[in-house]
Amino acid sequence: MSTIQTVFGSKSFLVKLLDERHDPQLKLLKPAEEGLDYMIYDPSGKAHFSAPLQYETLADLGTPADNGYIHFMYFNLSSDDVKVFLAKIKDLIDKHDIFLGQTQVLVAQKVKHPDDFVVVSGWQSSNDYYEFKNTPALSAVKEFIRRAASANGFHQAGYAVIDPHQKN
Repeated sequence: MSTIQTVFGSKSFLVKLLDERHDPQLKLLKPAEEGLDYMIYDPSGKAHFSAPLQYETLADLGTPADNGYIHFMYFNLSSDDVKVFLAKIKDLIDKHDIFLGQTQVLVAQKVKHPDDFVVVSGWQSSNDYYEFKNTPALSAVKEFIRRAASANGFHQAGYAVIDPHQKN
């Protein structure tokens, strides 16, 4: 099973990490929402960081774009919900080819917390994601978004993939 990992911090700190590693698989992500940290997204899980968030990949189709938009949905579920959640996510993944602009869909489970999941979707643009978000296809997952959110176990964030050395 493969692993993905993420590291959060300021743009200057993360650019320094990227410059030290020279790994083309590492993506620098700029948050779409003010007040959030930048992120290094390592879809290979092979880079060495001192304290990354690590997830084991359960399903992965496509590849993250070198530019575009990546959306993360984090779920902390009850043990009773995990099996049904994974079945609903599988249905969503099986339909991935009907979503215009989608470049990747990935589901991963947190290494040290088996009830924690992340669903990563890559898009050609943020508009593609927001069109998808309003389709009936996401309705099965929205049930788990509501459940997890009611227990403070849901978070989502979108990011633009950027060149680490671009000026703001």
